[in-house]
Amino acid sequence: MKKILCYIASFTNHSEFYRVLETVLSYKKYKLDIIIYTTEPVNPSYITDKVKVITYDKSIRENLVIEHRNHLLTAINDYDLFLYLENDIIISESTIDTFVEENSKLDDNTTVGFIRYEDCNDKKYLNEFMPGCTHNHLPIFKTINDRTYFTLSNVHQGCYLLEQRHIKKFVSNNQYTLNLGPGLEAAASNFYKSNQWPGLPNSLEKVYPVDKLEQLLIHHASNKHTKTNTGFLTFDQLLNIMPK
Repeated sequence: MKKILCYIASFTNHSEFYRVLETVLSYKKYKLDIIIYTTEPVNPSYITDKVKVITYDKSIRENLVIEHRNHLLTAINDYDLFLYLENDIIISESTIDTFVEENSKLDDNTTVGFIRYEDCNDKKYLNEFMPGCTHNHLPIFKTINDRTYFTLSNVHQGCYLLEQRHIKKFVSNNQYTLNLGPGLEAAASNFYKSNQWPGLPNSLEKVYPVDKLEQLLIHHASNKHTKTNTGFLTFDQLLNIMPK
């Protein structure tokens, strides 16, 4: 049974935060520890020997998302997978399963990515293809071991899932840094190769297997961008531009 260390950064413990926490707590196939970094009290009914809460003053602001990076270095040999989540990103256990299965087919320079969506009018609108920002890029297709994948220019997703082998690679190559600067994107994005978020030399390339896209969807539970933007690509529209 693989062991997951999950970090959750939550400046405001709203209803989406508890949905995120409950989803992670529902995982059954993995040994799990959770550390919550927050500026607000957490309902004590959620705090167990497997759930630790570290509370900060609100003056920490966006630097809250960086705090877990210090702890990760002390736990690198104790877990198989490291999951980082902002407080409105929901990843189901079945999506973790798909990640583990698909990542086993990739080398140390490549990792499977997720695709964020928001619910609106019974459709899944994709954050990675939100109009009017750097996310608005079409897939670039490539073949790996006779399978079709695509890459995206923007890799920020408010989360990451990394295997121990990738973390160790960053550390051994002096690529792991604690000096990321403020900003929500910094905590989750600098591991990945991207034109929009350059990251570090030799960082991981995030790829998306075209035959597993639905299994790799993750929910941006605040649904906040669909409230103020139009012209998103839907999941059905994405499928229509995939190679047949």
